[in-house]
This record gives sequence, structure tokens and C-alpha cells, in this order.
Amino acid sequence: FLNYLHKKEIATDIVLLDITLPDINGIQLCKKIKMLYPDICVLAFSNHNERGTIMQMLQQGASGYMLKNVASEELVSCIDEAMKGNIALSSEVKAIMAKPTLEDFRLTPLLTKREKEILKMIANGETTASIAEKLFLSPNTIETHRRNLMQKFNVNNAAEMIKVAAMHEMI
Repeated sequence: FLNYLHKKEIATDIVLLDITLPDINGIQLCKKIKMLYPDICVLAFSNHNERGTIMQMLQQGASGYMLKNVASEELVSCIDEAMKGNIALSSEVKAIMAKPTLEDFRLTPLLTKREKEILKMIANGETTASIAEKLFLSPNTIETHRRNLMQKFNVNNAAEMIKVAAMHEMI
């Protein structure tokens, strides 16, 4: 596809792009298109109806997102909106985006300075022993901080804690 765009024999204003492609992920291709041709309007046209996928596509520069079951009138309307420089979402995609997820309601936990420090060290893959040594604390104290962090994040393991902390941009 990029080779086709490189030929520049035909002006391309808009690309309807699926997520599932044989050689490359549509989200990655969207990013490449927008890097090489920032003026081209990319609209996702896919069966993928997960909120996260929609967000990823928009974050990579897509001007909109439509599901493949969109009515032809709405398809044309979305293309018109995108060509005007607006974000164009089909009505079904708008409904998906408007529906909150449990993650949206998860509050950012309030951490002490020491907990923030230990959280970053855990996220960097450091062990309890190495954290204790660097901070001149006992391993039991580090384990207590670790348990308190997991309780504050309402998670069951360190991997989940790191995921939630990253979501809240704490690490």
C-alpha cells in the first residue's frame, strides 16, 4: 500500500483502513501513513469494536473510526466530517466510546513519597533485597510497602500493580 502511495500518480486524500491486514497491523500502518503523508485522512473501517483498539487507532493519527456494518449514508457523512478536519465516529463507535469501563472509575491512589520511590523500583524489576539495600531498609519493611501498594491499587500482584500505575501515569 505504501508503495502505491509513493507512486504519487494519483492524489490520495483519504484512506479507509482496516485493522486486520495480511502483512501489517492496521494501527501500525496508520502510524506509518501519517508519518509519511500527514495530510492524508485515514479512517478506520473495521469489525474490531473494542474501545482500546479504537483509541489506539485514533492515537496513531486516524481521523475517525467506523464499524463495517455502518449504513452507507453514515459512511458518507463520516467521510465528509473527516475531510473537514473533524474526528468522525460512526454512531455505534460513539456509543462504545461513551460507555465507561471499570478502569475509568478506578481512582488514582494517593501514595507517600517512599511508596512512589519503591513503586518505581519495583517497576524497574528490582527485587525486595536490592530495594532494601539501596534504601537502607530491611526486606520486611520493603515487603510491607509492597503489600500496602497492592492494597492501595486494589490488585493481587506486582504485574497488575505496575499496569495500573502506568495507566495512571505514575511510573
